[in-house]
Amino acid sequence: FSEKENELIVGHTGVLVDTGEDYVFFEKLSFQLPYQMIRFSSKAEVKDYLMKCYDTDTTGESAKPFVIENGEPM
Repeated sequence: FSEKENELIVGHTGVLVDTGEDYVFFEKLSFQLPYQMIRFSSKAEVKDYLMKCYDTDTTGESAKPFVIENGEPM
């Protein structure tokens, strides 16, 4: 980055699988960390988890994160 080019776009991708009993979410958080799998009882829990991880700006200087499922807002 330079003084004129200092914007950063953070993206996160995961795979959510409906098992019929619960939801399994596969994700890779960084190059240094292994893939991980988390079980959730609802899609609302998945969204809450992701927002807790990424909606951390307390200054109002960054855009609010959003969660998309198959191209549609979750």
